[in-house]
Amino acid sequence: MSESSDVRAWLESVLGPVARNFDELAQQIAVGQFSEPWKQDGQWAAGALTDALGADWPDRFAARSGAPYLKFALAPYMLAQLASTVELAVRFKLLDGSLGFSAVRRQMRSQLEAGVMDHANLQMEVAALELRRGGTVVLEANLEVGWRPDVLLAHESSPIGVECIRLGPADDVISHLATPGAPERVIDGWRRVGAMVIRKAGQPAQAGGWLRCELNDGMFAAHPWFSSALAAMPLPEKAATLAEGVREAMLTIGDMHGVVFSSPAMRSASAPDERHYQPDACIALRRALPGGRIRETFMAVST
Repeated sequence: MSESSDVRAWLESVLGPVARNFDELAQQIAVGQFSEPWKQDGQWAAGALTDALGADWPDRFAARSGAPYLKFALAPYMLAQLASTVELAVRFKLLDGSLGFSAVRRQMRSQLEAGVMDHANLQMEVAALELRRGGTVVLEANLEVGWRPDVLLAHESSPIGVECIRLGPADDVISHLATPGAPERVIDGWRRVGAMVIRKAGQPAQAGGWLRCELNDGMFAAHPWFSSALAAMPLPEKAATLAEGVREAMLTIGDMHGVVFSSPAMRSASAPDERHYQPDACIALRRALPGGRIRETFMAVST
């Protein structure tokens, strides 16, 4: 049995059938435990994803990468993943025709890896937000300084480049999560953020750009068996802790506008929206998202 078959079999033993194509995904969403509007949105999304990626993309991804793409596999069973799937489909439609987007879509169709998809998801999120703001975007733009920003935002006479980075779990974290019966563990992964900024920010610094980082590395985890020391902090304290490492890194790398870093969209009980302006030019936000999710976002602006 192949690795992808093993993972699929385990998921199906826990959840139910895993869709092999987007038609099956639409059918599973239609009979899921969701409200009728969410079912309709999910079925529309499956059709939009067929247009964007090809009907058999889920099966091709699983065969190439060794496991189903979890966002789509979980969408018929978990509202948070259904909402994320609908968002991705909307962004495909919204960005269609934008300069450079066809190259990003080709990568998603042919480079069937979770890392490629995660990066493209973040890239599309940044570009779609700019379009909703009324701006224009270029993806994978080739600047004269030799930098190809993931997204180039039109900004009056001086476009702004954005480099998108998704920070995944460190090897020791993955090992811990994969160890049956591992003891409770608290991590302090924010110490990796400054090193990541220094490593990734060379070109944005030279060109006066921004970094957009999604910290999907367990830094915001709050589970009984695995948690981050950051998770229990109030939002202003999280901002101060994260900004300290980022600020020190920014001092070493030149004329970069700043860093926007966030949690992934997380399932959450009702947490209030918050906004805090820190004295060191850091802004902290918590916002509710559709599908019972929240996201916490922190902006460290160069001073």
